[in-house]
Amino acid sequence: MPLLMLTATPATAAAQQSTVLPERERILTSEPTQVYSVGKEEGESWELLASVVSTAFDENDNLYVMDAGNHRVLVFDPAGRFLRQIGKQGQGPGELMAPLGMVVGVNGDVIVADAGRGGYTIYGADGGYKETVIATSEGRMFMATGFQASPVGGIVARSMPTVTRSAQGVQAGSGKSPVMHHPLAGEREPTTLYEIDIPPPRVTEQGNQQNRRVVMVLSAPPIFTPNVSWGVLPTGSIAVNNSARYAIQIIDPHGSVQRIIRRDEEPRRVTHRDREAGRERQREQMQNPRNAVRVTNQGGRMGFSRGGGGMTEQQIEERLRDIEFADVMPLVQGLTTDVHGRIWVHRTGERAVGPGPIDLLDADGRYIGTLRGAALPDAVSASGLAAFIERDELDIERVVVRKLPADWT
Repeated sequence: MPLLMLTATPATAAAQQSTVLPERERILTSEPTQVYSVGKEEGESWELLASVVSTAFDENDNLYVMDAGNHRVLVFDPAGRFLRQIGKQGQGPGELMAPLGMVVGVNGDVIVADAGRGGYTIYGADGGYKETVIATSEGRMFMATGFQASPVGGIVARSMPTVTRSAQGVQAGSGKSPVMHHPLAGEREPTTLYEIDIPPPRVTEQGNQQNRRVVMVLSAPPIFTPNVSWGVLPTGSIAVNNSARYAIQIIDPHGSVQRIIRRDEEPRRVTHRDREAGRERQREQMQNPRNAVRVTNQGGRMGFSRGGGGMTEQQIEERLRDIEFADVMPLVQGLTTDVHGRIWVHRTGERAVGPGPIDLLDADGRYIGTLRGAALPDAVSASGLAAFIERDELDIERVVVRKLPADWT
């Protein structure tokens, strides 16, 4: 039987509780079984993927793949058969300029975050275009990475301060980065669920290049700074990690902390070996052209494309010389949640860079078990199918769908 320990702690909300996970791990040894995969080196157009950024399932176990490099969403049935394509590249209604992510809403709508429009392009369950909702507001811009569907409708997403231009030059806002519920319907305004303190980014102007003004905005906290990660639960609450310690906060839809799930461990000091591994990981990421999003402005028309135009070796080395490191290694690398209310907590492994164990919890803090040598799923269906974005031995991008074992629940 899973172990559970509850202890009372001082709290801003009277109902807040602290759950301490057991020191002894329960290792889950069963493995998922593959159902199908999507993505090939050669084949039909829908089999050729270019920069998959997110996946999702609908209530019928159909898989949706955000193929951002090809500016489209691909839809497959539960057996992996291709059904249809949603969207294409362009600047017209229903066309995509710079897609960054996608979710399937509770009503079946397909919601695509598009940096080119500064908001969300919404399609019906049949793939037909419905509307575009602009998500930028005064002093804030939307941030599409990690946005999720809300069980009460709309989405939960993070916003960032905007960069403004004035007589004094280009300036970036600072202070708070809120995680907000966006209803995406009618006149209802977004509501803030959680606020993240962020340092001001560095803004530099590099003069004109080929008659174009170049502005660089760099937001680079020290390496090994705790990664702010969060996931939406079926109740409308969110699970948040924002600490070097193992302290997962469960925050209700009104923004109150209801529970903190902990492990009694202390973060270790960052070593010289950690710093060298961190620099090498940064170099690999900056050298990879797939990580680049190019933005152009010709005649007042904005253009966006993914891939290509990566940093030069000189720029990479300059960045690496200026890199800073946090003092301690965070215990948690990240987390995700699924439709069953499970929280998947990815812990830091023995090495500074690379996969670590994954704790499976429920929203009440019940410890289900720990996975070793496993990856976080990108999406999980109600029936227990899970999608994983991977690359095969030939570096071909693919999405693999596997059935999760019963004891993982």
